[in-house]
Amino acid sequence: MIGSIRLRAPRQHWLALALCAAILALPLALPTRVQAVEVSGTARIESHLQDMHAKLHIRADQEEQWKDVAQAMRDNEAAIAPLILQRNAASAKMSAIEDLDSYAQITSAHVDGIRNFTRAFTVLYGVMSPEQRSDADAMFRHGIAPMAKAK
Repeated sequence: MIGSIRLRAPRQHWLALALCAAILALPLALPTRVQAVEVSGTARIESHLQDMHAKLHIRADQEEQWKDVAQAMRDNEAAIAPLILQRNAASAKMSAIEDLDSYAQITSAHVDGIRNFTRAFTVLYGVMSPEQRSDADAMFRHGIAPMAKAK
């Protein structure tokens, strides 16, 4: 029975799902709102990248690997954002099947993005110092904000 299944996921996955739900709930009837969502998504990614770069103490000799990580995150945003905007624009007239298909497209893009990010981050992780790896482990285990409070 679906109703009795309990899913357990790390806190950041639930936060990502909550963020997606909030974005999906945004009414996007006006072009200015669409543009604002696109800008805020880009600004959010850039802010997150700056935060990660600082908290991981990326060194100059690691910048090439970091650039690939950052590009993977930007590419993921670029792949998912249009799908979310398209879903929001059409949501009032979607059938149940169209709604499910739209959600599947977003979920599939998210999975592809996680795989791309993992490939890029694996290379960066391979050249990190033990201290940086420890910071990365804490970041992904607990999220960026809790890691910052612990230091």
